Amino acid sequence: MKVCSKCKSEKPIDEFFRDRTKKDGRNTQCKVCKRIAITAWRKSPRGRKKQNAKNRARYKRGLKKNRDRRRKIRKERPWLPRFHRHVYYAVLHGTLPRPSHCEDADGTCVGSLHYHHDSYLPGNELNVRPLCARHHKIWHLNNKAITPEK
Repeated sequence: MKVCSKCKSEKPIDEFFRDRTKKDGRNTQCKVCKRIAITAWRKSPRGRKKQNAKNRARYKRGLKKNRDRRRKIRKERPWLPRFHRHVYYAVLHGTLPRPSHCEDADGTCVGSLHYHHDSYLPGNELNVRPLCARHHKIWHLNNKAITPEK
């Protein structure tokens, strides 16, 4: 049992966040009081400014990480954007219907549907089938798409 420094009530030790800097390894305020304090801080002008700066930094790190990842993929698989563009414009112009259900499931899949290429050989740009994100990931874990030689 420990006494909260804010509300002064005695609570079990698991009602306090962990804090390595403290002697007993727990924060001085209980979780409820700490959450209230954090919410108030984030709503204050100083807190908002600090939080926005953190968010901007996180966003920039993400942009750099994704940019590097995209460059690597483009270098390894230069044909990929062409295949994705073909499908995008075919759906946009009505040549390829928007997917309504996952091909690998019994209709219980939820979430977004992806068009999947089994082969990336030239001429197969529109040879696709609709899969939900889950089944698409499963397919790629179990199989390998046919790709052109470098």
